[in-house]
Amino acid sequence: MKNIIVNIRRERDLYEKYSNEVSSELIEYLIDEAKVKDDVEIIVNTRLDIKNIDKLIKSGLEDSIKDIKKIDKFYDNKQVILFIVGMLFLIVSTLTKPEIIKELILIIGWVAVWEVMDIAINIDSKQKYNKKIVNKLINCKITVNNK
Repeated sequence: MKNIIVNIRRERDLYEKYSNEVSSELIEYLIDEAKVKDDVEIIVNTRLDIKNIDKLIKSGLEDSIKDIKKIDKFYDNKQVILFIVGMLFLIVSTLTKPEIIKELILIIGWVAVWEVMDIAINIDSKQKYNKKIVNKLINCKITVNNK
């Protein structure tokens, strides 16, 4: 098991600068540290009198999952649109007479179709991995040590 130690010395270490949301830097740090095969536990060391730090962190992680889902939806829509556009260009290329224009339309169609594959291979797999890491953090134990 890996212990992720977070030292919160000031309130600004926990919160975003202009809101009461958990710091995105803190969430990014937790995600980076949790990229191990082992289970993780978060240990928060602080002298501040802030109640429910563990719930605040979990809330920030849940917001991160929501953001990942929004990005997934965006890329899913982009894939559908690019696939349809690519197929249309490929079909139009078979109906076009001048050879140079036919080849240009064919290339554009294949580029759109391959972009769909690029998103599926690179972005979707990265998003799934990040979602898995955040879910691991949401389900891990958080210990708060008030010194």
